[in-house]
Amino acid sequence: MAGGHGTAAPAASALTIAPNGGPPGSLVTLTAPPRTLPTGAVAVVNFQDATSAYPGVPIGQNRVSADGSLNIPVNILGTAAAGPARVFVTANGVTISSLFTIQPGL
Repeated sequence: MAGGHGTAAPAASALTIAPNGGPPGSLVTLTAPPRTLPTGAVAVVNFQDATSAYPGVPIGQNRVSADGSLNIPVNILGTAAAGPARVFVTANGVTISSLFTIQPGL
């Protein structure tokens, strides 16, 4: 049996957010490794804060690289509530996500 050619969707951890925490409005960089997303597709970035008051608010988009990777800077929603938030990236039906911790403003 030949292996290694599965078509399973990437794990949610395929998306990296740097930094992975900060105040509302923080500029972060989202990255996904090669072969994570469909090549050439438009990746749409959505945000949901700890209260779920912002379910799927679009905060950015970019085209996926020819190798299926992604590197995109976005600003976290400026009115997000403190606590765990989730950032989702969807391209041609493939969704990856990661957590971002909203820290209370000073």
